[in-house]
Amino acid sequence: MFRGTDVAESLSRMNAWAIEHTIALVALRIGLEHHEPRVIQDSLHRLERDSTLQLRAALLLSEYLRLNWIDSQDREVRTT
Repeated sequence: MFRGTDVAESLSRMNAWAIEHTIALVALRIGLEHHEPRVIQDSLHRLERDSTLQLRAALLLSEYLRLNWIDSQDREVRTT
């Protein structure tokens, strides 16, 4: 999933695209939606160099946990 990411990010910087469109954040969102631990891990690793992006990632993670925690608890109750 991250092949060519460096090139895409450098093109984004050259074109002065907003930081919200950083590929690692999009990948993180996709990884969370599709329960892909490797994509989530790689995305978080790529965000280590920028504290602003880390904050945005933390917001994505907290929102994901908030929305999905109830579902995971419901599954626990149903299986026991």
